[in-house]
Amino acid sequence: RPEYRTLVIEIDEDSIRRVGQWPWPRDQLSRLVEMAAAARVIGIDLLLPEADRLAGHDHETDKTLAAALRQAPVVLAAAAEPSGEAPPHPMPAATPVFEAGKDPRLGLPHYRSVSWPQAALADAARGTGLVTVPPEGDGVIRRMPTVGWVGSVLLPAFGVEVVRVATHADRISLRTGPTGGRVLEIGNKSFPTDTAGDVWLRYAVDGTIPSVPADRVLQGNIDREVFRDRVVLIGTSAPGLGDAFETPLRHLESGVSIQAQLVESLLAGDFLRCPNLAPALERLLAAVLAIGSLLLFGRIGDKAYALLCGSAVILLGAGSFGSFVAAGVFLDATLPTTALLGTNLVLLAERTHREVRTRRSKETALANALREAELRAEAERARESLAIALDAARMGIWDADLIDGTARRSARHDEILGYTAPSFEWSRETLLARVVAEDRDAAARSLDTAMETGALHLQCRIRGPDRALRSIAVDGRVYHNEDGTPIRIAGVVADVADRRRIEESLQQTQRLQAVGAIAGGVAHNFNNLLAIILGNLDLASRPRSETERVRPYLVAATAAAERGAKLTWQLLSFARQQPLRPERISPSEHLRNFSMLVSQALPANIAVETDIPQDLWAVEVDPGELQLALFNLAFNARDAMPGGGSLRISATNREVQENRHGGIGRGVMIEIADNGPGIPSDILPRVFEPFMTTKEIGAGSGLGLSQVHGFVHQSGGAVEIDSEPGRGTIVRIDLPAATRARSTAPDAPSLKRSDRITGAVLVVEDEPALANLAAELLAQWHREIKVVPQASTALTLLREGEKVDLVFADIIMPEGMDGLQLAEAMKLEFPDIPILLTSGDSNIAADAAAKGFHVIRKPYRMEELGMSLQRLLVLHSA
Repeated sequence: RPEYRTLVIEIDEDSIRRVGQWPWPRDQLSRLVEMAAAARVIGIDLLLPEADRLAGHDHETDKTLAAALRQAPVVLAAAAEPSGEAPPHPMPAATPVFEAGKDPRLGLPHYRSVSWPQAALADAARGTGLVTVPPEGDGVIRRMPTVGWVGSVLLPAFGVEVVRVATHADRISLRTGPTGGRVLEIGNKSFPTDTAGDVWLRYAVDGTIPSVPADRVLQGNIDREVFRDRVVLIGTSAPGLGDAFETPLRHLESGVSIQAQLVESLLAGDFLRCPNLAPALERLLAAVLAIGSLLLFGRIGDKAYALLCGSAVILLGAGSFGSFVAAGVFLDATLPTTALLGTNLVLLAERTHREVRTRRSKETALANALREAELRAEAERARESLAIALDAARMGIWDADLIDGTARRSARHDEILGYTAPSFEWSRETLLARVVAEDRDAAARSLDTAMETGALHLQCRIRGPDRALRSIAVDGRVYHNEDGTPIRIAGVVADVADRRRIEESLQQTQRLQAVGAIAGGVAHNFNNLLAIILGNLDLASRPRSETERVRPYLVAATAAAERGAKLTWQLLSFARQQPLRPERISPSEHLRNFSMLVSQALPANIAVETDIPQDLWAVEVDPGELQLALFNLAFNARDAMPGGGSLRISATNREVQENRHGGIGRGVMIEIADNGPGIPSDILPRVFEPFMTTKEIGAGSGLGLSQVHGFVHQSGGAVEIDSEPGRGTIVRIDLPAATRARSTAPDAPSLKRSDRITGAVLVVEDEPALANLAAELLAQWHREIKVVPQASTALTLLREGEKVDLVFADIIMPEGMDGLQLAEAMKLEFPDIPILLTSGDSNIAADAAAKGFHVIRKPYRMEELGMSLQRLLVLHSA
């Protein structure tokens, strides 16, 4: 612009430093107005809604300012709030904007509340205008509103009101055309606006609006003639006052400078123009470019297509810039450019996705081919590994077609079964012809069952070409067609002679394990009995004149010795049996002995019930194997009932017209029944198979029921299992009658005696006889003896302050705290009281000794007890 008609009086940083902190007293503002009074109009771009806080109670500075405003043409500023909830303040006298056309307020800024100048100041001024500028998304001030909608009236913007006063116009109008375009009229001058009533500022590139510092004006350093016939705006530009905004020229300008740009543009009629048809033209260009991209993409070379797109973008930018420079017409190239770039991005993404999909399809095909080759190689390796494994396991494979009889089999299969012909037709009869007569019926039943169930499990003996007997195991599967007809059978066959020898060895090992389990179960009770015997005999052996006093000891010792001798005979008679030595035995006597023995070995939560008649027929079996079989069944029942239950042992004579082997005879049936969870139906047919077990790993060898099955069948009998989930299990053993003699059992061990000691003792023993014996033995060394049956009771007495010099406690207690736990608690709470522990279980006694406690093993002699007590007291006192 050749000449600026607007001048800004800036309250800048230097002015605030020289005059004083902002806000200034309003008499300073009145002086500025007086100095610029020769101007056409003075616009004060400062908000003055309240009285001067820096003046006294008489508000003289406000009065001085009002007087100055009356002497000069002044326009004041008001701030509007679009989202305020409070209603607008009472509106002072302001220049209204007249409305013309259809819906003139539609799209205009609408304000709910306005911060007006003081009424006295507003009345003294020539006009009031709104300085509020609706923000844009990026914060850049590109356009300025010309009017605003407040309450029920339209009010002019600050710059518009300044121009009205400067041009001495008497009215402002806003006219809306049929197409939505608006025209602002100030007097007889017209200014086109956009649909929102905004004008697009055309900022000067070569400089800013001229300005003078406020402090120089106040000091009189600026000639008043500088302001004559100029439009003067007063406002702040000091940093930190929050009145700086970014312009399209990418530098910050103060709010008063931007208002000055609006005033200068209105006075010069120099605005950017955006025709009403510009948005439609921009959308049309965007559509043309997008459609052109869709039609040309992929149909011409990539380089040519990129050149076309680049040329289109350059043309859009050049056209927009040229219209702006030449005619001030603003055509936004952003939408067409964005449409072009967005369409290309979508097309590129789609082509990339298609290429990726094609490449992945090829990669998948290649991976499938490689996988297929790998699977073939794995199958070949698996076949070789299977061949190696089968050869190492000495197993043969076979696969027969049940329709045409053809079969494929391995060389090992032919070697095991003794086939010499290179090919043969497989059939049920062909296989059974190799089986010995004794096992043929069982093998036939297994084959018939396999044809129905699909699973073949067969163990039998065959006679090879050399007429030698071989034990074989056949496992396989039968395949059926849709109507259930068997069409194919395949499986493996193995020579299990070595396995049979291993089973016999394991049975012997299991027999020894059973002896250990029984011995461990009864050791404590047995040693308790011997302890009673030895203690009472020691008491009876003391020299005394009262014969009657000795008699109860001898009677008790005799009774306990008889019980111990009987228990010893039962244990040793079982432990010394040799395998496979059948004898003629009485089932009644053996079952009663077994019942007594198993009741000692099983936990207390399993009740043992018996129904054993006296007149059972004698049978010819190996007594040790019978005992082992019965114990296997009892221990299986125990493992099936961890929470407790009942075990019933019964027997009866049976006379049948046809026994299990097709003969006629009589025998004894033994039943072992429990009320455990039962055996699942899918496992029941295989329970007699070697190494078949349902227990956890390490909890069983899987040979228990196999031993029962083998023993019973070798003895000429039969065994069967009836079980139903939730109803328990019943095992029935049929043994044929026989005639032979039987063996006897060994005698019980002998006893000894003891010496003397002193000390106060608390006896902790759950067995009454042992408790009384210990009290009697210890009474000879101390007059006060206390006996309690539980370790917890003893600990309670100690905690209550009971005076005790020594505690003598059994380790094994039926429930609650045991003797070892008592010793550990005393070690922490009563370290000054010694404790002597005792047990008939060697393992438990060894564990207690390993923890540092003094232990005497049952059965103990009086002399041993005295020495142990004496040694304990000496060591404790030391």
